[in-house]
Amino acid sequence: MLDPILVRENEEKNGFYIIVDGERRWRACQELNFANIKCRVVSSDSEGYKIVALTQNLHRDDLLPIEKANAFAQLLSKMQGENENVKQSELMKIVNLSENYISEILKISTLDDAIKEEALKSNKWSINRLLQLAKIKSQDLRMKKFNEFKAVIGRKREGRREIGGKGEKIISRGKNSADTATQDKKIARLNSRADIFALFLEKFVKIKFDDAEKEIITPNLDKIQKLINKVLS
Repeated sequence: MLDPILVRENEEKNGFYIIVDGERRWRACQELNFANIKCRVVSSDSEGYKIVALTQNLHRDDLLPIEKANAFAQLLSKMQGENENVKQSELMKIVNLSENYISEILKISTLDDAIKEEALKSNKWSINRLLQLAKIKSQDLRMKKFNEFKAVIGRKREGRREIGGKGEKIISRGKNSADTATQDKKIARLNSRADIFALFLEKFVKIKFDDAEKEIITPNLDKIQKLINKVLS
């Protein structure tokens, strides 16, 4: 085991500890019948513990894009502390994501508060939409584009709403609100998985293959291309 696992004291059971980071390593060592493994005790209010907690939070499927952006910005800020020389490349090593993806996510975290607040209300505010806004330097033009996006998303919501005498009731083509919530979670998971697949492809295309290797992988790449075309058709 190259790195020790991180643990914190169990406040309810004296002499016991709770794993903060490294449960899979701990289980693997159990399978190998290790009697002891190295661990490092961290305080629940320490910066190290907070960084680990934020890192684990970033990989949740149900996080909205703006929540991820805010979490990345918070994590980088905690890593930097008083050391302003900490780079995004160091953040990349911790969260195991590409530097380009991290750079784009951090750009989203700089958006206006009004845009952030609106993006927390719906999973329709995708990374792509928010990144388009973040790249617009003029605030007037950015807010104009934001209002355009907001109108489009609003029209989509109206397809699922019915105004009654006792207020607003959520409907979705005959489905109840529970079904709608389930569908929203499914969309969030799909968006997250699509982001992960895009990151994988981004890393894959940077690999240099010789002619023999290209001949081996070409059939599989053709298969992937056909599947992508099928999804988009």
